[in-house]
Amino acid sequence: MPPPPAEAPLATKEIVAKDIPHKLDHEPRVETGTAFDVTLLYGVFRDQAGRLSVSGGSVRFQETGGSRSFDLPCGAIRRMSTATMIADRDQRLLELAADGQAYRVRAADTAARDSIRATIGRTCGH
Repeated sequence: MPPPPAEAPLATKEIVAKDIPHKLDHEPRVETGTAFDVTLLYGVFRDQAGRLSVSGGSVRFQETGGSRSFDLPCGAIRRMSTATMIADRDQRLLELAADGQAYRVRAADTAARDSIRATIGRTCGH
């Protein structure tokens, strides 16, 4: 029987730090905190002005000068949709549906609504 073949020596390669791509350069950049002036719509002819903040994996509404608020972790948001209303020519409404609850907010205009939607999409992956 012939002798078994000799194992080839292991090749070594020096890795230079500049050859390693930076992980953060390939991940989406999430804004650390963005707030929008919106109106929370609740009930018939009831609405309340406030700030919608999107940061750190959650969406939070705080009423201006009041106590009405909600705080939704990204994981609690089941659906995000634009609500169409005939009376709202600019189509400024955005609906966030969570477990057993839906929140409708009205932005200043369509562009602001789209910006809110995009920010939530980047932060929460919706």
